[in-house]
Amino acid sequence: MNAWWEGRTPRERILLLALLTAGIVLAAVQLVWLPLDRAQDQAVRARDAARLILADVQAAASRAGQQAQASVPATDDPRGTVIRTAREANLTLTRLEPGQDGLSVWMDEVKADELHRWLGRLQADHGLEVRRASVRANDDNATVRAQILFGAGNG
Repeated sequence: MNAWWEGRTPRERILLLALLTAGIVLAAVQLVWLPLDRAQDQAVRARDAARLILADVQAAASRAGQQAQASVPATDDPRGTVIRTAREANLTLTRLEPGQDGLSVWMDEVKADELHRWLGRLQADHGLEVRRASVRANDDNATVRAQILFGAGNG
């Protein structure tokens, strides 16, 4: 290799070094900078989608709070009410888990607006209040994954 390099003219050596430098720069751009740039763009889109979901949840919570002032009597069977109303709204419940704090419900794929309508109906028609909710956008940004803890009444 050394003999080959020594056999090159100074002009050829400069051109080869310039070509090597350009190759290194091009590889760095392709393998480092562009993937990082794409990841940043994707993170910004995910953040914006999460902000939209947060605004929807806050609006639904505000509406539910206003409806809670109507003092709807608590339902006797929250589990049955949740299952029945979810079925009526064509929502798929992934898991239900009764506990000391209330009834936990999981949904893997639900449209945010359908979820908010359903939660509002449960509060207004059946007196079930949302004690805690965790809502995250799915990768498709068309649906959300939700974990909701329901408690009865105004407690």
